[in-house]
Amino acid sequence: MRICLILVSLFCLFACRGDLPEPSLIDKLRVLAIRADMPESTPGSTIQLDALVIEPNGLEVSYEWYACFIPERGANFFGGGG
Repeated sequence: MRICLILVSLFCLFACRGDLPEPSLIDKLRVLAIRADMPESTPGSTIQLDALVIEPNGLEVSYEWYACFIPERGANFFGGGG
């Protein structure tokens, strides 16, 4: 038990080093948020999406939206059914 405690202590001592970047530092392209005007909708309805994207190097950012349609349960999507 004592050896286990020593090993865990040593691991914690050497694992926590101060070379991590600041959490507020944004050094590459980041998607910070995506907002939908209707978070839940019905099939056929229109949803407005926008994104908060940061690119610190000043490059132009373009993006595309894709939808993932999940069939109802039992309609040949991990739920079985036929």
